[in-house]
Amino acid sequence: MRTIGKGDSAKYNLLLIDSNVISEIVHNGKINSADFFNYAIENKIIVCFSFYNVMEIRNGHYERWEKFLDIFSKYPCAILKPFWQIILEEIELYNNDSDELYPIFNHFSLLGKDSSYHFKTWIEEVLDLAKDSLKYEQDIFVKTMNYFNRRRDLSEQRVKKEFAKQMKIEKIDPMLAKKSAIDKLYNDDKLPSLRIMFDSFYHRYIHLKRELLISDINDIAINSCAPYMDAIITEKYQSQVLMEILRKMKLSNIKSFKVSAFFTEKDFPKI
Repeated sequence: MRTIGKGDSAKYNLLLIDSNVISEIVHNGKINSADFFNYAIENKIIVCFSFYNVMEIRNGHYERWEKFLDIFSKYPCAILKPFWQIILEEIELYNNDSDELYPIFNHFSLLGKDSSYHFKTWIEEVLDLAKDSLKYEQDIFVKTMNYFNRRRDLSEQRVKKEFAKQMKIEKIDPMLAKKSAIDKLYNDDKLPSLRIMFDSFYHRYIHLKRELLISDINDIAINSCAPYMDAIITEKYQSQVLMEILRKMKLSNIKSFKVSAFFTEKDFPKI
């Protein structure tokens, strides 16, 4: 649990939802939006999602995008920092054990005093201002996907090197390039985002019998925030992979739930 923003002393659980959850709320209707957000409010939960979820939804059907904006502007929620910012802040805090990384980029509420607290107004402005950088990042994801789809027989050592290279992780900070060169990039407890990103990518690379999709790369980027969440709701495969990785990282206190656990008329699990 953690405090949100600067003016609130109350502590909240951070609940990460993925695009599957958003789809069930916005389009499929298997999760009732009012029930879900009231459950969150009653249990001091902040519903969190990422820019990568937003991009997936915006690139889909216009009607679903508008409905997403409408529903998520009615309730308290938060958008998380992109993966590279999480990594940069882990580096900044590398030798500082007293501070805790804050994964939220911005939070929203109808009780906010200005437009920065209104999700629809804020996100439309930000997507316009950041369109070039967001396109650049998505281009990196596409190139990473294509590179590994053409090379499905690489050794784990080679995948480690190429993942850091293709995702431009080595360029984020010189320390990361040095760690990659000596094969110590993904086993540093002070850089948990990198470990969970690589492990979730490598599981897909080895075990999926289909080609990697852009949604896979988006999920991997979203996972950078997972070590800083209290709970995660995602589809069955992703949930199983995350539970396995979090257990190995000794972060099994972070709960992972399947989307179906929150379907209408079910008793929602305790977080």
